[in-house]
Amino acid sequence: MSWITAPLAKVSKVFDDGDWIESKDQSEDGIRLVQTGNVGEGIFKDRRDKARFISEATFKRLNCSEVQPGDILISRLPDPVGRACVVPHTGDKMITAVDCTIVRLDDDRIDPSFLVYYSQTANYQRDIEQRCTGTTRKRISRKSLGQISIPLPPLEEQKRIVAVLDQAFAALDRARALAEANLADAEEILSQKLDELFNPVRSDLMRAIGEVASIQSGAGFPEKEQGSKAGDYPFYKVSDMNLPGNERHLVTANNYIDEPVRKRLRASIFPKGSIVFPKVGGAIATNKKRVVEAEGCVDNNVMGLIPDERVVLPEYFHEWLFATDIYEFSNKANPPSITQGTVKEWPFFCPDLEEQAKIVGLVQSMRGGITALSKHYQQTVADLGDLRQSFLQKAFAGELT
Repeated sequence: MSWITAPLAKVSKVFDDGDWIESKDQSEDGIRLVQTGNVGEGIFKDRRDKARFISEATFKRLNCSEVQPGDILISRLPDPVGRACVVPHTGDKMITAVDCTIVRLDDDRIDPSFLVYYSQTANYQRDIEQRCTGTTRKRISRKSLGQISIPLPPLEEQKRIVAVLDQAFAALDRARALAEANLADAEEILSQKLDELFNPVRSDLMRAIGEVASIQSGAGFPEKEQGSKAGDYPFYKVSDMNLPGNERHLVTANNYIDEPVRKRLRASIFPKGSIVFPKVGGAIATNKKRVVEAEGCVDNNVMGLIPDERVVLPEYFHEWLFATDIYEFSNKANPPSITQGTVKEWPFFCPDLEEQAKIVGLVQSMRGGITALSKHYQQTVADLGDLRQSFLQKAFAGELT
């Protein structure tokens, strides 16, 4: 089916950029400033808690353009460039930022929801990509955006396509929400089970961490020693906990040291199986803990626990600590920190080794189920994304029945 087309700017009664609003122009309330972060792919992201405003006086002084409910906002910045949404009724008087284009369509020629659906198609996205500038941060100019070719079937056909897509996408959204809920439920069940397993009402089996593990802190690492990519020991830092593939384990480091340097620094050796974590940082550096996979040293912003394998299985110890919010044992200052003296007194549920092994098996089985469910969810999301594109392709090829 062949439809006529027209440049986006030509089917718009208003096609203007938003306003340049600096921090000094903003106020605590007044006229709401809608920004690129509010523009989702086909949806308006309200983010009321992050809203910014300008005063009525500033609105007049800067001769700002008011955004009306029903207008379309198109973001000229990633991600992705060209995403669009219809502005809903929020109860606010609104303006928008300079990196958004305000589009008020000619209602006799094009339906706003039809255009927003078209902005999610592969054809539109390719057209945008070809007109973008910049390498590290792509963007499209308003002039180039206005040249994007828009299909224009009869208005009644546009409304019919929108109605069909509304119904189809609502079903896809319900399917995604169900998959998300199933995953969230499973994660909540695991969290509750971990609390039951590691924090039971069994005071007779509670021991202090200092009784079942050796506690060690790291050493200062002189700047002149840094940068070595080879040596006898990896020298782990907090930053190494963010390296790819290190979600639960430390398998590599950015710095290494030789034995003579280690001795001079008086740096302790953390054997394989030790658990290390930051001693200071926001929420104690986001509650990071890592299992050391190769013996090494750590810097003075890191602390570690080496389990006494005579009374605690390393695997059990790992699972217990991964289920523990170390921030709760901090001084809760700003930033919070942890000391060896505090760690020494942490309460630890220490059943016999046989019971520990059973608990580890149960936790790992449940976590395996979560992993499988997470993979299923990710595949479901990918499949639903493919279905969305399939519906859009058919809709704008005139093949939707």
